[in-house]
Amino acid sequence: MNGAGPSSDRFIKLDEVKRRVGLGKSMNYRLISEGKFPAPYKSRPSPPVGAIGRSPLGLTT
Repeated sequence: MNGAGPSSDRFIKLDEVKRRVGLGKSMNYRLISEGKFPAPYKSRPSPPVGAIGRSPLGLTT
């Protein structure tokens, strides 16, 4: 298997989900809220917009 099949363990973007499932963004999120579709997964937390201070790499922002 080349890793691009439906059973591969990789994350896909919303546009790809919409193409594969055949539903629009609103319907996907409605099904998520009803517990009938898997919720999106954030791979890493994003810093607050406008955050000032030291980054994890020690750089000043």
